[in-house]
Amino acid sequence: VTEPPQTIPVRVLPPLDGRQPKKIVWQLWGSFFGNMNNHAMREATLETASQCGVNDLVAGDLWTTENGPRYGIQHTMGVNFQAWSLNMRPYLQQHPDQRLINEQGDHDEGYLCTTRLLGDAWHAVEAALREKIDTVRAHTLDYDYEYSPLDGPHSCYCPRCLAAFRDHARLDAETKLDPVRIRDQHEQQWVDFMAYRVAQIFRRFRETIDRLAPGTKFSVYSGYQTPENPKRYGVDWNHVGRLQACDRAGCGYGRPAEAIPDTIAGLKGIPVLFGALMRPYKTSDTIPPTPLSKARLLRRALDSTGGVLIYSRLPLDGRSWYAMAETTRLIAAYEDLFLSGERTALEGYDKAQVQVLRGEDTCLVCVMNGSSGERNLRRTLPIEAGGGHEFYSGRRVTAGETVTCTLPPG
Repeated sequence: VTEPPQTIPVRVLPPLDGRQPKKIVWQLWGSFFGNMNNHAMREATLETASQCGVNDLVAGDLWTTENGPRYGIQHTMGVNFQAWSLNMRPYLQQHPDQRLINEQGDHDEGYLCTTRLLGDAWHAVEAALREKIDTVRAHTLDYDYEYSPLDGPHSCYCPRCLAAFRDHARLDAETKLDPVRIRDQHEQQWVDFMAYRVAQIFRRFRETIDRLAPGTKFSVYSGYQTPENPKRYGVDWNHVGRLQACDRAGCGYGRPAEAIPDTIAGLKGIPVLFGALMRPYKTSDTIPPTPLSKARLLRRALDSTGGVLIYSRLPLDGRSWYAMAETTRLIAAYEDLFLSGERTALEGYDKAQVQVLRGEDTCLVCVMNGSSGERNLRRTLPIEAGGGHEFYSGRRVTAGETVTCTLPPG
C-alpha cells in the first residue's frame, strides 16, 4: 500500500518582524529544547524565537543559559521534587523518619514530611537547589504546581503534619484525624491548610534562591484564582500574594474573564503572565495544530500584568510564529502603556473585542476578532485622544473619526 501523490498549496508568510520587549516577559515553553543534540537546530530555533519577540525560554540545560542571551533570551528552568530535579532520596535514606506519609498511609521514598520541609530539613532542599543553580545557572527557576492537596507532593499525613492541621483548622485536641476523615469531614479546611503551606514553600524557595544566586528569579505556574483552583491544583494566589512568595506568576487554561481580576488582586503586585495553550500539546496526538492568532495573543497581553506565556514550542507552525511577531511588535512599541496604562472599554463595545489603553500622552485602541468568522466593526475614536495613526497600516486618523474595518478571524 502506498500513499498517492498529493498537491498541497503552501502559503509563504512575510518575514518575521517581531520585537523583544524590555520589561514584559514573552515566554515560550521549550518542549524538550534542552534535549536537542543538534546545536545548529538549536541556534536556528533561538534565532526564530528572537525574531518573534520571545525573550524567555523554558528549558533546563547550561547550553540555553549560555547561548540564549546572545539572542536576547533569558532561560527559565523548572524545578520540583522529582529525582531528576531536586532529589531528596539520598537524604531520606539517611533520615527515614522524615519521609512524607501519603494518603494511603505509606512512607514515600522521594518526598519530605512538609513540617520538616518547612523546618529543620530545609537545608537538604537548599543543598540540592545549590547544586542545580551551580550546574545550570538559569536566570529564573519555576515551580509548575498543579497537584491535588489531598495527594500532592507535600500532602503529608504524619503526626507532625496532622497536629499542624489541627492548629490551623482550630480543631479540638480530641478530634480524630486520618486521610479518610479529612476527605469526608474537613476537606475545605485541609485544602486551605495545604494551599497556605504550599505558599510557605514557595516563599522559602524565593528567599533561598535570592540568597544563593542574587538576581535569579523564582516563578510559579498554576491555574487562575477560582474557588476550584486550590482544590484542584493546590494553589491559592491570595496566600501567595500575602507572603509575596514568588517574583513572577503564570496561569494558563483559556481565558476565564471573571477569574482574571481575582488572580491579579490575589497576587498583590506580583506580575503575572497569562498563557496561550497550544493544541495539541501531547506528542502522541496527531491532529492538526490550532495556530495562535494575533487577537488571542493581544487579548492575553492586555489581561496580564507581566506578559504572555506560550505552551509549547512543538505545535508551532509559521502561522503561530508570525502571529507572535506581529503582536510583540505592537507591545514593544507601547510597552510602558501595556504595563501601566489604564484599561477601559469603548462605549457600545465588549471590551473583549475593543480595549482602550490610556496613558499620559498616548491612547491605544485595540480591536480584536477572536471569533471564527469575519467581523465588521464601525467605531468612533475617542475625540479627546486627538489624532493618530493605525499601527499596522500607518494610515493617519483624525480626532473623533469614525473608522470602519473588516477583521478576518483572529
